Amino acid sequence: MLAFGGLCRCALFLLCLMLPLANLSAQTPRAKPPVHSPQADSLERILAGNLSDTARVNILIEIARALWATNLEESRKYATEALTAANLIDYKKGRANALNTIGVTYYYQGWYDIALSYHRQALDLRKSLNDSAGIGHSTNNIGLIYLGQRKNDEARSYLTEALQIYKTLRLKGSTAVAYNNLGIIFRRQKKLDSAAQMHDAALKVLEGTNNRAGIALSYNSMGTVMEDIGSYNDALRFQQGAFALYQELLNHKGMVNALYGQASVLAKMKRPSEALTQLNQAIDLASVMSSRPELRDCYELLSQIEESIGNIQGALFHFKRFEALKDSLISEESAARSAEFNAQYDSERKVKQIELLTAQREGQKIQRNLLLTIILASMIAVALVYMRYRTKRKSETALQNANLQLREKNDLLSEARQTAEALLLNVLPKPIASRMQAGEHRIAEHFSDVTVLFADIVDFTQLAADLPPEELVAFLDAIFSDFDALAERHKLEKIKTIGDAYMAVCGIPEPNADHCLNVALFALDLIRVIRKYSIHGESALVSPLQVRVGIHTGSVIAGVIGKKKFSYDLWGDTVNIASRLESHGVAGEIHCSEDVYEILKESCIFEKRGETALKGNITLTTYFLRALKTS
Repeated sequence: MLAFGGLCRCALFLLCLMLPLANLSAQTPRAKPPVHSPQADSLERILAGNLSDTARVNILIEIARALWATNLEESRKYATEALTAANLIDYKKGRANALNTIGVTYYYQGWYDIALSYHRQALDLRKSLNDSAGIGHSTNNIGLIYLGQRKNDEARSYLTEALQIYKTLRLKGSTAVAYNNLGIIFRRQKKLDSAAQMHDAALKVLEGTNNRAGIALSYNSMGTVMEDIGSYNDALRFQQGAFALYQELLNHKGMVNALYGQASVLAKMKRPSEALTQLNQAIDLASVMSSRPELRDCYELLSQIEESIGNIQGALFHFKRFEALKDSLISEESAARSAEFNAQYDSERKVKQIELLTAQREGQKIQRNLLLTIILASMIAVALVYMRYRTKRKSETALQNANLQLREKNDLLSEARQTAEALLLNVLPKPIASRMQAGEHRIAEHFSDVTVLFADIVDFTQLAADLPPEELVAFLDAIFSDFDALAERHKLEKIKTIGDAYMAVCGIPEPNADHCLNVALFALDLIRVIRKYSIHGESALVSPLQVRVGIHTGSVIAGVIGKKKFSYDLWGDTVNIASRLESHGVAGEIHCSEDVYEILKESCIFEKRGETALKGNITLTTYFLRALKTS
């Protein structure tokens, strides 16, 4: 609960909010953002005039920043042009500002590693120029990137440093931004009182100013905290106030965040129709801006709302969109490798199809030739009685040879068919593949008792950065081949790999009473097997690899999607919780839910971790699986 002083200040701000929101309707009209903002258009007219080289660089950067909230691709083009111009005239401050602006566009699109590279370059330049305000901005932006990557300790360190710089320079707007960012970290750590105090401090700094953007950001942040506390009416008012201010500023990114906040609150208030209206508008704006992190969160919330109103098909569709976008944001390199593997599989499958068709044509040709041979032999027998004996012998020999060739072609045809079936079994479980071969096109089932496992190789992308592509793929192939062998031994079904992550399940497509124990044994073997691998790269330490493992048990929905590229996949809370247990786990540990512990506590040794906060405002009691109890 909030402290008494914090509650009083929140009530005061709510009272202030009621005045500008009096004419605000419950549903905001739909609108698509323009390509340029009015400010950008005005600056472009200035750019067309006779300007000095440094002035031209500065105007290009101002145009890029004006487009942050409406068109990220256009913004990056202007900032890149400014960077090129600054390099030509050796204008270091312009170069630093251009690098910072480009970094912001990549941050808004969720390309955090690329954004971090640009902001570090900008920070180094600004330090060399003793640009205190610029140093504060770059430090704040690096903190925001770590915030987006869920690296809360690093984010807090940089944001606290930025806050001190802004306070020293008495930059009210920037100080308020830093307070709000620190509030987000406290909210993630479930320290809601501290989070509200940070947002409260931001609003106090902005009192008496006309900084509508800063006030809007504070309203949006305070609304999110109110939602976590359970004060839904207050939360909705803050988000509506934020949207009104962002709409006045034509700040579409801010509008997306405020609309998402409204939709989240309305969903918890059991007003799904209004929530869907706000959320669909947020998706429209985020799609036009190519703002992928916001779009990812919108799809996840949309899936949850559709599920709450009973639209399971819609929920599954939007959940798949969320998963696809999430995977893309996690690792573009992993997506590229996946595309390469899919292309290789398609190529191999097409070769086998061509071989199969060729074998079929050869068999038909042999049959036609055989028929012609028999007809010709009959005609010769009727016309040439004298040569009957010799002709009969020749015909029998030809028939034997033809039959031998036919058997050989039929054997090749059978081998090709078996190869095609084996390829299908590499993609789908055998029972599912058999059902599809029998003509069943749409397969979707509910399983009430299964256990799902996620395993991720710790820091693999960073450790393998110096490996050649061929060596990297061969290395992953060796690891996952060992994993596959273990999965077969313990009767698990591998679902998929995403880059260096591995997903498997026990209990489907055929029920297994020992599904939870089988997965536990498989996980213990994973921890043992991965230790024999290590990466010897130029920048990597020579040390054994480790995995993070997450396990949860419960019910799932399983089915086949796709028409050309089949995929057997799982959906449901059991999958989500297993994934989040892995992502919130510890290197070299098997992170289990309490449900898994209750099933296996008599046969396995566990260490209680305690209450663990997972993504999606979920707090569970979790355990580390240590070993199998010996008799």
